[in-house]
Order: sequence, then C-alpha cells, then structure tokens
Amino acid sequence: MFKIESIAVIGGDIRQLYLAERLAADSYKVSLSGFDNCDLPGEGVSLADSVPGAVKQADCVILPLITTNDSLTVLSPFSSDTIALDDVMNAADQSKLILGGMMPPDIVIKAGDRGQKLIDYYEREELAVLNAIPTALSAGG
Repeated sequence: MFKIESIAVIGGDIRQLYLAERLAADSYKVSLSGFDNCDLPGEGVSLADSVPGAVKQADCVILPLITTNDSLTVLSPFSSDTIALDDVMNAADQSKLILGGMMPPDIVIKAGDRGQKLIDYYEREELAVLNAIPTALSAGG
C-alpha cells in the first residue's frame, strides 16, 4: 500500500494544471515539471528545478493523458524543453507510484521489468466514458 503525501505532475496540458491545483487544495505537496511557459496554479503548487528532482521527492508521479506520442518524450506543450520519458522512469525507484494515461505497451512492460508500479488511469472505464463527453462536445458532436 502506498502512502501518498507528495505528488509530481510531469508535463501535460491545462488539465494537469487544474489537477495540481485540486491536489494542493486537498493538502498534497505538489511539484510541477514541464510548465515553465505558463502561469502556475495558486498556493501549494511549486515548480520543480528538474524532472528527476521532482520525481525523487514525490511519492507519486502523474503523467498526462496522453502520456507520449513516440514512447520517448512526455507530452509537455507548456515546457520550453523536451521531457524524456526515460528521465522520469529512471528517476522513479520501486517505491514510487507512476500514473499515466494511454501508456504505450512497451513502456508498461519496461516499467514492470524494473519492478515499478505503473498504472494507466485511462484504462478505467469511468474515466474513458467521462472523457468522451467533453471530447465529443468540443468536436461539435
């Protein structure tokens, strides 16, 4: 069982910023990486000095939905630098819980081989259904 007090949110879009703000409001210590080109959420959310630093200090790492398009980099449109997925995974020891959305099978297998606990939160049916609603609305459907 994981005891989670601190969370690193690595990369992603405005949804990740909203998530960070909500987690901080629920008294988690939240650090962000990959958000140097945007305004940060309010109190309780800090910008990490580096991806490995953010990961090493956190109990849980949350990656975006969609985590990666190429199995090499984390999607991070608010970052001036590319975030290597290997940098995240190499910094995470077996005590870390890693969450990501739509994780490529090769990344899931690699994490399992390392003994890392990785969960693809998009595989949860309720998330996929609830995510489909705003997606359909934004597409005009």
